[in-house]
Amino acid sequence: MRRLPFELPEFTRVTWVDDRARAVWEPRLRRVSAAWREVQWLSVAAGIRPCAVLRVPQDEMPRHFLRWEALGVGAAVLAREGAGAPGYAARTPARAGDGPATLRVGFGGADDLRRLSAAWTAGDHDAIGTLLGYPPCCRAFFDAVWARRRLLDPTWAMAGGSDGENARPLRVSGPVFTNVLWRWVDVRAVPHLPCAFDCEDTAALGERLLELAERVGFAEEAGWCRAILSWPVEWSSLHGIAEIRAPVLKIATTTDAFTGKRVVQRAGTEYPGEGASGLHFPYRVRPVPAGRAAAFARGLANPIPRPDPRPAWYHADNGFSGRAAMDRAHRRLLRAARAALAVPEPHVADLGCGNGALLRLLREEAAPALVPYGVDLSPERIAHARDLWPGHSGNFTVGDVFDDETPWRPGRSYRLVLLGLNRLRETTPGRARRLLDRIREHADRLLVYSHDRAPDGAEPVASLVDLRDPAAQGDGLAGQVIAMAKAAASGLPG
Repeated sequence: MRRLPFELPEFTRVTWVDDRARAVWEPRLRRVSAAWREVQWLSVAAGIRPCAVLRVPQDEMPRHFLRWEALGVGAAVLAREGAGAPGYAARTPARAGDGPATLRVGFGGADDLRRLSAAWTAGDHDAIGTLLGYPPCCRAFFDAVWARRRLLDPTWAMAGGSDGENARPLRVSGPVFTNVLWRWVDVRAVPHLPCAFDCEDTAALGERLLELAERVGFAEEAGWCRAILSWPVEWSSLHGIAEIRAPVLKIATTTDAFTGKRVVQRAGTEYPGEGASGLHFPYRVRPVPAGRAAAFARGLANPIPRPDPRPAWYHADNGFSGRAAMDRAHRRLLRAARAALAVPEPHVADLGCGNGALLRLLREEAAPALVPYGVDLSPERIAHARDLWPGHSGNFTVGDVFDDETPWRPGRSYRLVLLGLNRLRETTPGRARRLLDRIREHADRLLVYSHDRAPDGAEPVASLVDLRDPAAQGDGLAGQVIAMAKAAASGLPG
C-alpha cells in the first residue's frame, strides 16, 4: 500500500442517519463536547496531570480567566491560530491575520507553564507530552507516527496495520477509554492519541478523567460519553478521505492518502435505540416483532426442552454439583447486588471468581455494560473465565486474593466487589483485615456472601455493605464482615 503525494484540505462533515437520531443525539454531542473542554483544564486543578492545552476562541478569553484563577490554574497563550471551532483538528490552522483567531492556551502552575512554553517553542514533543500527562508508550508512538512520518491520522497504525496490502478489515477491541474514533466530534475520554486501542495506561487516564467529569457536575455527559464510546464503529480510508460510520451518524474527514482502502472496525457492547438498521457492520438488524397467531401462542406455551449447552466445568469450576444449584445460588446474589449495579458501565470485581459465571449472570440480568474483573488461584478456572469474557480476558488474573496486587492498581476503582466469606475463614484475621482495607480504598460497595446455611439452619448470608457509610470505616467494616462470617459458620480463625 503506497502513500500518495498529496494532502486534501482539512474538512469534517457529519451526516445523520435520520431526523430522529439527530434530534436525540446532536444536542447530547454538543453537551459532551462542552463538558470535555471543561474537564481538560479541570484535570490540572484536580492534580491528575501537570498541564493541559486547549484551543480557545480569542474573544472568549476574558470571561474565562476569573474561573481559571479561582481554582488556582494559570493560563498562558502558546500560539495564535486561524479562526475555527475549538475542537479537534489534525493540523494546526493557518496563522490568523487581523480577523478572529483561535488561541492555543496552556494551563498549569507557574513553573510547569514555563516548561510547557519552552517545550512548545522548541517543538519538543516528548517534553510537551510528559507535561500533559500522556503515557510514555503513547509519546513514543506520536513521535514515530505523527512527528516523523507526518501522518494526519494514525488510526491505521493504532490498530496495528502495516503499509502492505490488506484487503480485510482490522478488528480491534479494548476499554471504551481508548476509543478515539469519535474525536472528530469531540467525544473522547483522553486528550491524546493512544499507541493502541488496548493501551492500559491510556485506559487508566481516561477512567480518571470521566470520574472527574462526574464529580464536577457532568455526570449525565460522562454517561453519554461512555455509551457512545461503547457503540460499534468503523473507520475506513481511501485516497485521502476517511469515513467513520456509527449507529446514528457518518463522519467524512481528511486523512492520509494511500493507494488501497483501509478499514478498522471496533465492536461495541451497546447499541442506541435510535441507531440505524442494516446488514453490514457497524449496523444491526432490528428484531422483528413476534406474531400474534394462535399457533405462535401454542408454541410459546409448549416449548421444546433444550439440553444445557454449557460444559460440565461451567458449574463445577464454581464448586457446584449441577447447573440448577449454581443458578439458584447466583440468583440470590443477583437480587442482593442489583441496586448497586444501577449505574452506567459498573466495574465489578469478584475475588475468587472461579470461571466468571457469576459476573456473566450480573451482566446478562442487571448491567449490560458491566466491566468484569476477577482473581482466582486456579489457572484452569481463569482460562475458562477468559473464554467466557473474550472482550475482557486481560481483566482476569491467576493469584491469591490476599496477596495479588493486580486488582488494586493505582486508578482502579469498582462499583462493587464480591467476596465469599469462606475466603476469610481460610486465612488469618490480619490478612483478612488487610484485604478489607484494600477493598474499602478501591470500591463503593462490598457484597459478602456464603452459599452454605448456618448451623442453626438460617439462610445463607448475602449482604451488601455501603463502603461510603461511616459505619464501614476502619474496624467498623472488619466488625461487620466478621459478624457475617460467624453467622455463616464459625467465624474467622484465630
